[in-house]
Amino acid sequence: GERNYHVFYQLLGAMSSKQLRQYYLAPTATPADFLLTCRSSTFDRRDGVTDKETFSELTCAMAAMKFLDEEQVQIFSLTASFLHLSNLEFLEDADSDSSSHLDPNNVHLTPVCKLLGVTPEALNQALCTCAISVAGDAVYKSLSKQKAEKGLEALIKATYGSLFTYLVRRINDSIAYKPNDYEEEQQSSCCAATIGVLDIFGFESFTTNSFEQLCINYCNEALQQQFNAFCLKNEQEEYEREGIQWSFIQFVENKDVLELMEGKTRGCAGMLRLLDDHCRAPGTTDKSFCSDVYSKFTGHARFLANRSQVASLQFQVLHYAGPVEYTALGFVEKNRDELPKQSMELLLGSSNGFVMHMAEVLMEEQQQSDAAMNNNSSSRSLNAVVKRSSETSSSRRTVGGQFRRQLKELRQKIDLTSPHYIRCLKPNDFLVPHHFDALIVAEQLRCGGILEAIKVSRAGFTQHYPHEDFVRRYRGLATTTTTSGSSSGGTNGVSKVGASWNGRSSWGSPSAPQVPQRQKPPSKWQVGPNGAYRTSAGSSTNGSSPGRKFYQQQQSTVKQVDYKSECTRILKILSRKIQAESDMKPTPATASPPAKAKTYKSSSPSSIPSWRRGGGSSPSTPPITRHKFPLEAPKSAPASSR
Repeated sequence: GERNYHVFYQLLGAMSSKQLRQYYLAPTATPADFLLTCRSSTFDRRDGVTDKETFSELTCAMAAMKFLDEEQVQIFSLTASFLHLSNLEFLEDADSDSSSHLDPNNVHLTPVCKLLGVTPEALNQALCTCAISVAGDAVYKSLSKQKAEKGLEALIKATYGSLFTYLVRRINDSIAYKPNDYEEEQQSSCCAATIGVLDIFGFESFTTNSFEQLCINYCNEALQQQFNAFCLKNEQEEYEREGIQWSFIQFVENKDVLELMEGKTRGCAGMLRLLDDHCRAPGTTDKSFCSDVYSKFTGHARFLANRSQVASLQFQVLHYAGPVEYTALGFVEKNRDELPKQSMELLLGSSNGFVMHMAEVLMEEQQQSDAAMNNNSSSRSLNAVVKRSSETSSSRRTVGGQFRRQLKELRQKIDLTSPHYIRCLKPNDFLVPHHFDALIVAEQLRCGGILEAIKVSRAGFTQHYPHEDFVRRYRGLATTTTTSGSSSGGTNGVSKVGASWNGRSSWGSPSAPQVPQRQKPPSKWQVGPNGAYRTSAGSSTNGSSPGRKFYQQQQSTVKQVDYKSECTRILKILSRKIQAESDMKPTPATASPPAKAKTYKSSSPSSIPSWRRGGGSSPSTPPITRHKFPLEAPKSAPASSR
C-alpha cells in the first residue's frame, strides 16, 4: 500500500542522532518500529527520492517562510509525539472487560507525556473514560479497550489536522501583503493579490471502495461541474447573450450526481447529508444507513443497487467518469471520527503553549463544522432524536460535514478567480513508464470533458474587447487622411493607404496576429451589444444557431460616441485596407526581376532576399521588411513560395 505522510519517514530517516534523542527517538529507529508508519509495509518512495533529500528541502522551505528555529522544534516535537502515540497499548481491567487503562510499562508513555506536556494520569483519563452528566455533576465511565483505541486514533488525527491548519495559516501570513512594506501613498492602491495552485486527487475506483473513495469522487464531481461551467457553459452563454452567431456545443452535465451526493433530490437529503444525520443519532449502524439509502434513492438515474448488492450493503453510483460500486461497511464509524471531549480538555490543559494553541485551532474548526452541520440538517425525525440525545457538540462533528464545508469554501474561492486548468492523464493503469494505452487515455479525455472544451476553444472567440477598449486600441488604424473615403465605401482613399501598410502586421499592432491574404476581419470578428469578439485562427463561426440577438441593451447610453457602431465602422475600414493591400501585390506570374540586382551587395545569406536565394521569380516591388515582433511571427508565406 501507500506510505503515510512523508514527514514521519523524514524524521526517522534524515534527522541526526542528537535530533532524534531530542524527540525521544532511538538513533536506530525505523518506520517499521511504529504502528503509524508500518501498516502499509511500504517504507521507501517509489520515485527514488530519499527522505533525507526531501527533509532538507522541507527545512529550507520553512526557513524561507520565516519559521523560527524554536518554532520548527515545536512542530517536529508534536510530529514525533504522533509516532509515540501510535505505539501506546491498552490493557483490559481484571474485573471487567468493558473497562481498560493505559499500559504503564509501555516505553512510549513517558515520551508522549513529555512531548505533549501532560501527565500520565491525565492522558489515561482522557483516553480510557468518558464524562456523563448526572444531576449536574460529571461522572466518569470507563471505556472498553476497543473504544479507547479508537479514541487514541481520533486524538492523533485531530491533532495532526490542527497542525496542518496551523501550517497553512502560518505560511499564508508569511507571504501575505504587508501594508507597512510600502509607502503610505501606495497603500490605498495596493491589494492582496494571490496565486494559488490546487492539486487535487484524481477519480478513484478500486475493487473495494469505501467512505474515502466516496468523498474523493464527490470532490471530483464538484470540481468537474465547476470546470464545465467555466470552460463550456459560461463561455457559450456569453455568446448567446451577445447575439454572436454560434452553434452550441453539447456536454455532459453532472448536476444530478451532485444532487444525489450532497443536495436535495426526490424530496429528501443527499447521500452524504443523510449519512451525517445517521451519525448524529445514537444507535445507528451501517445497515440502517443502507436501508435508508435504498428506500430513498432506488430509481434515481445515477443510483443502482441490485439484490446481491443490497445483501452485501453495497450500492453503485454512476459518476461522470464511470460507475463505481461502494461498500458501506464502516461508513457510519468513519464518518463520525469524533474527538472525545476529554481529549480536547487534555490538550487545553497542556503545559506546552504550542500544544495548547493546537487545541484552540481545533476548537475553532469544530465550531465552524458544527454550525455548518446544523444549518444543513435535513431529516426532521432524526434531528428530533439528536435534540433529545446527550451527545456533546464535538461528538456531532462528522468527517463528511467538514469535508463538504471545506469543499464549498474552495469552490467559492475558485469562483472569484480566473482559473487555468491543467488536466493530467494516466497513460496506463500499471504505473509503468513507456506504455501508452490509447483506450484508457481516450476514455479520460471523454469523461473529463476535455474534448468538448477543445471544441469550444477552437471554435470560440479567444479575444474579447469591450467596445470602448476596442475603439481605443484600433481607432488609430482607421483615422487617416483617407478615412472619409474608406468609411463611405470609396476606393481612392483605400488604395492610397494600402501602400503604406507594407511591412506592417495586417492589424497594425506588433502583438496582433497577421491576417492571411484576402482574409476579411468580419469573418473572424463579431460585434455584440457589449463587446467585439475575435475567433481563433483557422476557426469557423458559421453556426446554425444565431442565439438571442441583442439580449441585453447597453447599460448606459454614451452620448459622445456610439462604441458599438464605431467598432463596426473600424472593422469595415480595416477590411478594405487589407483587401486593397492584397490587390496591390502582383502575382508571381506577372512579376519581373528587379532593375538592379547590385542593390544587394552583401553575399551573406541573411542579407540576400528570399526570391534571390530560392531561385524563383522576383517581385516587382522591393522586398517587404520583416519586423521581428517578439510575441507572434507573421504567418504568411515568403514571396518566393507563393
